Amino acid sequence: MEKVTNNKRLAWLAGIFAGLLALIAVSMGVWMTWLVMGRVLPGNELARYMALAFFDGGALGWAGVYVYLARGTPQRAVSLWLLVWDLAGVVAMVIGEILLGGQQLVIIPPWLGKFIVDTVIATFAINLIAWYYYHTNAPETREAINAQDLEDELTEQAERQARASIEREAQQLGALLAGRVTSRIKYRMRLPMTQTEREQWEAGEVVEAETLPQPALPAPAGDRVSLWSWLKSFLSVGMPQPQPSESIPTLQNTDSNSNVPPQGPAPSP
Repeated sequence: MEKVTNNKRLAWLAGIFAGLLALIAVSMGVWMTWLVMGRVLPGNELARYMALAFFDGGALGWAGVYVYLARGTPQRAVSLWLLVWDLAGVVAMVIGEILLGGQQLVIIPPWLGKFIVDTVIATFAINLIAWYYYHTNAPETREAINAQDLEDELTEQAERQARASIEREAQQLGALLAGRVTSRIKYRMRLPMTQTEREQWEAGEVVEAETLPQPALPAPAGDRVSLWSWLKSFLSVGMPQPQPSESIPTLQNTDSNSNVPPQGPAPSP
């Protein structure tokens, strides 16, 4: 019984020491980040607070989100990766402040300043993008997006089918519209209308397209003058036309030189 009690006491003490160690580590990270950001952005207090929020606050925040709030693979993945990134950023800030804080044992590498600046910029950008990605991948948001995609696909399919149906019935539907337009024109101009046109105008009745005369292309005229005939008639304009020959009566030749003897009264005996 006493052994069990001692184990509980040891576990309680271990929890206390672990908590103190975590508090010291977090405090050290916060302090080092504050100092190194003062070197990177001197005189800009707001940027130093923002750096604390993104580095130390980001690591703690994303850890809580991963454990308690994340739902679904996308949210859990982004929260875990941002936890690792922000924590690595805190470690980088601590290393940068240790090297730049006045120590003389290690030569400061020339690329360290650019590395710190690039880390700060990347951390700001990645946390902002991750925040949007996290909220747009909530389960209810993803369900709404997928449902809207399906509705858009059905709407596009319906529009394609409607276009195909209209194209198949274009002649009949055109005849219906032509009848309505004709009835309106005749009404405005006070012209007589047929019974079908009057029904379309007065009651808006839908008339079956099969009952309407379908438009047809006009047949080619068969009595059109050909080009050659028109050219011949054009060239003949102004030319003298031959007159019909007159019949000359045949007269009997009574000339004295005729071989036919003259007819006279017969001599008496």
